[in-house]
Amino acid sequence: MRICMLTTCYPLAQADITCSFVHRLAKALVKAGEQVMVLAPGAPNAKAQECMDGVEVHRFTYVWPRSWQQLAYRWGIPENLKSNKLLYCLIPPFFLFFALQAIRLCRSADIIHAHWLPAGLVALIVGKLLGKPSVVTVHGSDARLLPSFVSRYIVRGIGQVHVVSIEMQEIIHALGREGHLIPILVDEDTFNPEVDPTPAIKEFGLKGDVVTFVGRLNEFRNPLALVRAMPYVLERHPDVYFVIIGDGPLAHEITELAERLGVRDHLVMTGARNDVHRFLKASSAFLALSQVDNVWTCAIAEAMLVGVPCIMTAAGFTGRFFTHGQNCYIVPVDDDQALAEAILTLLGDRSLARRLVEGANRLLIEKGRRDALVIKDMLTLYQAAMPKSSDPKA
Repeated sequence: MRICMLTTCYPLAQADITCSFVHRLAKALVKAGEQVMVLAPGAPNAKAQECMDGVEVHRFTYVWPRSWQQLAYRWGIPENLKSNKLLYCLIPPFFLFFALQAIRLCRSADIIHAHWLPAGLVALIVGKLLGKPSVVTVHGSDARLLPSFVSRYIVRGIGQVHVVSIEMQEIIHALGREGHLIPILVDEDTFNPEVDPTPAIKEFGLKGDVVTFVGRLNEFRNPLALVRAMPYVLERHPDVYFVIIGDGPLAHEITELAERLGVRDHLVMTGARNDVHRFLKASSAFLALSQVDNVWTCAIAEAMLVGVPCIMTAAGFTGRFFTHGQNCYIVPVDDDQALAEAILTLLGDRSLARRLVEGANRLLIEKGRRDALVIKDMLTLYQAAMPKSSDPKA
């Protein structure tokens, strides 16, 4: 099967972690014997075409000079638009050249797979023009931010809808379609219990217990809750380091709050990293603090695969998938003292921490969070999008 992925975000180089979960899926499909080509936006210093892990990557130019291509990447299109209103001028040429290049590239494809609803609109139009079946993956921010009439038009017109969380499944159902829930792929070759944490520990001089947060530094992920809980923890357990991995619009506010609370010396801000697995292995606890939902973030699955006990907020559908005391530790949303108590509990009760890790490993298998299961389900979804008489292997 020849798959053409359309996406508004993709790694710009081999070591780049930007939207790496999209590349992981493409790479795993290639490993499973499929052919995958990806069309993504260009960026000032990115190659127009390259092969990454067997995936044929194409990046379209939507404005000249290329240094003006600032709409995508960095913090994501929505946040980029907020920070620079002039970028709204780039939206028409962005989608025009996206569609034109998609028409060229998708002619040889058996199926079009779009990531995020804006790319789904391109897939819908191009799929109809070329007579190609199409699938869209709804990741979250797209469905939350787009006007409902736009989302409804895309999901009702596209062939199949793939969602990565129960929250998204509910949103798509409200728009009049069934969303097929298949978790995001996690790289089991990288995230596993045999990881060596030494390089991360040495680089930042980490000592004692480490508590880690991984994710976009925005209101949705709520990293400020970690900083607010730090004084309570450090008062009773002064040898803890808190590590925040990621980048985003709240980075400066996080640093300022830590300074104000007098805990900056115990906070490590790494920025975006491609060695998250090493920090997780060095951690005594992992935090997922969303105010909206924690099902299923890549970071949670990665922490569980490495063998880190997870503390998460009782946001959205979290309690439907995860069980407090069996595979994680659940705390109320925005309850700084409860979060601190949870951290202190795990740091002081190693047997509980081990039980949570064991329960999390069972949950990963039960919920299909293993590579082979995800790829099998994705290929089944592709087949469901095909016309009944179609045979891509022919």
